Amino acid sequence: MKVMIIGAAGRMGKELITLAKNGYAGTTAYLGVDAFSDTPDIVKSPELLEAAGDVIIDFSSHLATEGICAYAVKTKTPIVL
Repeated sequence: MKVMIIGAAGRMGKELITLAKNGYAGTTAYLGVDAFSDTPDIVKSPELLEAAGDVIIDFSSHLATEGICAYAVKTKTPIVL
């Protein structure tokens, strides 16, 4: 399962990336998204990703929730908030 982690540069996002890298719960890959990250493997917006994830896990700010939900609906991707 490919997991998109919104808020990937935050404390919980980093923990989720660690779990994903170790294959936790069948995770095969992760896509990191965080508007405030300068890390090369984390993009600033989900629209910048070449591929969608199988599920979105959002640990970002409540200010981003509306946009993330709109992206999830548009791409028909399940989301956990």
